[in-house]
Amino acid sequence: MRAIRGTKQVDLDTKKVPTNKTETNAAVRPKNSALADALKRVLADHGLSQEELAELLSGYTSKNIARTALAGWLRGAEPRISSDSILDALQRIDKAEGRTTKSAYVEAQEVRAYVKQKLEIMTRKQLMIAGELPQSTFQQWEAGIVRVNRRRFDRIKSLIELWEEVARQAGALK
Repeated sequence: MRAIRGTKQVDLDTKKVPTNKTETNAAVRPKNSALADALKRVLADHGLSQEELAELLSGYTSKNIARTALAGWLRGAEPRISSDSILDALQRIDKAEGRTTKSAYVEAQEVRAYVKQKLEIMTRKQLMIAGELPQSTFQQWEAGIVRVNRRRFDRIKSLIELWEEVARQAGALK
């Protein structure tokens, strides 16, 4: 080895350097699959977002749990707080939320029925404008061929109802 001016010569021991990426990832990221599986099940069963689940877990564990920490746990990272306390909180969420939670999606028939109901009051164009819906999406909803994310559907419903109320006050609707 030649020394470059102003630098030291360093010998690397190749036995200490990992040879492939999986060795480094395994050392950095321990897998906690039981916790990850339980978290995924609660998310799916109750139709919660990661943000909502993080808020619920924060309330049940009395710890501030960020959505980013929850995302890490879903990937198998080890939490800084006890896994048992998180699992206990998940059981409490199941008991409290299980009776009243809705699916994460609104079924196509329900979407179609809502559109049909609103078409009795409004025109297609008014409905698309009120809900800020593209024509293709509106046609799918009217035909009843797609299910819709519940949060999106509720947001669009509130926009339509607000528009309808304003239009009634202005005398533009029946």
